[in-house]
Amino acid sequence: MSKRLYLIFFLTFILTGTLFASEIALVSNYSKVAKGDILEVKLRISDLDSVQSLSMDLEYTGDITFYDWDQNTSGIQGKLLNESYTTTWNASSNTMNITFNFNQARDITLDYPVSVLFSVPDNTTSSSLSFKLKNFIKNQNITSITTNTLNVAIDNEGVVDLSSEPSTIYSISGLKFEISENTFNDTRELSVKETDLNTEGYSQFVPQGDSSSSPLNVYYKITVNGNIKTQRFMNVYFPFDSSQVPAGYSPEDIKIYYFNETTLKWERIGGKVESIGGNSYFVKASFNHFSLFTLLADKYEFPGNTIEKIEVLPNPFSPNGNGKNDVVSIKFNLKNKSTVTLGIYDRVGREIRRIVTDKEYNSGDNVIEWDGTSDIGSIVTTGLYLFNFKVKDESGRNDKKTGTIIVSKNMKE
Repeated sequence: MSKRLYLIFFLTFILTGTLFASEIALVSNYSKVAKGDILEVKLRISDLDSVQSLSMDLEYTGDITFYDWDQNTSGIQGKLLNESYTTTWNASSNTMNITFNFNQARDITLDYPVSVLFSVPDNTTSSSLSFKLKNFIKNQNITSITTNTLNVAIDNEGVVDLSSEPSTIYSISGLKFEISENTFNDTRELSVKETDLNTEGYSQFVPQGDSSSSPLNVYYKITVNGNIKTQRFMNVYFPFDSSQVPAGYSPEDIKIYYFNETTLKWERIGGKVESIGGNSYFVKASFNHFSLFTLLADKYEFPGNTIEKIEVLPNPFSPNGNGKNDVVSIKFNLKNKSTVTLGIYDRVGREIRRIVTDKEYNSGDNVIEWDGTSDIGSIVTTGLYLFNFKVKDESGRNDKKTGTIIVSKNMKE
């Protein structure tokens, strides 16, 4: 299975009258890439005026090789605005040349017209990668181009220090994590290990599947030192490809399960499947606990309720501005694509905050947050509040759930 990591390269061009100076900035949402991962390098072109030809070299340092889905090692050719671009790899000089040619001068604003793949070897000894654009050959309408150097660390252990970048995206051992600020109270290390149930002492709990499900036989152990749960939900993306999908199932049938240490059973989280190109996919879910996780293909039907589950965390919460437990997350799982209305009420039934009204959400796991403010923008007083959750799915079926949220402004943690 190919593991993928997206490195997004933004091209920003600044206008200065009829002639303009341009900046091509190399940017990545990722601070680390794991061994064995595939790096997808993309270009984003914004407000590029009157360009007819542009050539540049993408130079790198570190242990990395060019990777092409079609095994075309000479490079990639394609169409941009029905005209040509080429990328050519030169392994001896550690460069990738990117050239745009147009029949006439054009104004261009396009996201990701070129996608280039690189592979990080499983046995790499490099600790980091460095990328830089150089050797620009431009047409007369572009006066100058400035650029920067992009550095990406290589994760050799499957462990990331979460204190270094409090709000970011991480790629760890092939999984992708979206982690917001205040997810953890203090410094934490997030560890991901693709594992075997026999070595973890869970050999008697290997999923066997049934008439409506079939395991993919891949297992991940996710841990955070000192934490069982987080204050906020994380979006977690589990990778798989079409070759792993069991016969009789489609990629959309792949769901996330976790091992419940109390019941000693695998329990369904669900998730939303997203294609990431070729035969590769992510299945995404939001959760706040750590355990053993696996992927199963299932075709289970859930008749009756449109809302499969709701979880409120932290509860109580304390919107006092101290940076801890200031926001409550209301996590819900929908069987079908639905519109959602969510209101917060005081103990006598007066609505004090309408959070969403008939807002559309996709099937699977979703999260809505409340910061403790009323409709007039002030923080509510300490006490017990009710939430009323109403759902209407695409077939017109209605469902609703109610629950309680406790506001306590004096919480220390």
